[in-house]
Amino acid sequence: MSGDKVRMNVTRAEAADRLEQIALQLRNGAVSLGGPRVDVANDVEFKSEAKSDKLEVEIKWRPIR
Repeated sequence: MSGDKVRMNVTRAEAADRLEQIALQLRNGAVSLGGPRVDVANDVEFKSEAKSDKLEVEIKWRPIR
């Protein structure tokens, strides 16, 4: 299955708004970045790394069957 990808230049406030929208979707159990909705399992693996020039966040889960 192909996934959604989003890449754009936005302000810091706009990036925070987008993260807030994704967090709400994640809390509700399904995420969409504009394409098909992806159901999210209750148990996820969360990884994050902050450097001087970027923040990386990765959330993974096993597909829901």
